[in-house]
Amino acid sequence: MQATNWMIAGDFNRNPDNLRMAIETPVRNNTVVLAPSDPTQRSGGILDYAVVGNAIAFIPPVLRAGLLFGERATQISSDHYPVGIFLPPPGEPR
Repeated sequence: MQATNWMIAGDFNRNPDNLRMAIETPVRNNTVVLAPSDPTQRSGGILDYAVVGNAIAFIPPVLRAGLLFGERATQISSDHYPVGIFLPPPGEPR
């Protein structure tokens, strides 16, 4: 199980850079925080994102995080916006 890829996604209630710095260095070297560049909460913070990693043979994933603008209308009761994790379009830098 040590070489298994993993992903944790959700509302971390902290800025992605703060989370990166709080992760111990050996773990940080084998993880990537995938966060959108736009705020994920009405107050303007980026709190919803994903962390991906592997304990041994980590290869950064070819994934991006972004807001799902088409789904925002269905999130009227939430103060958070839906975030998607997806493959970048062909031709986009990886």
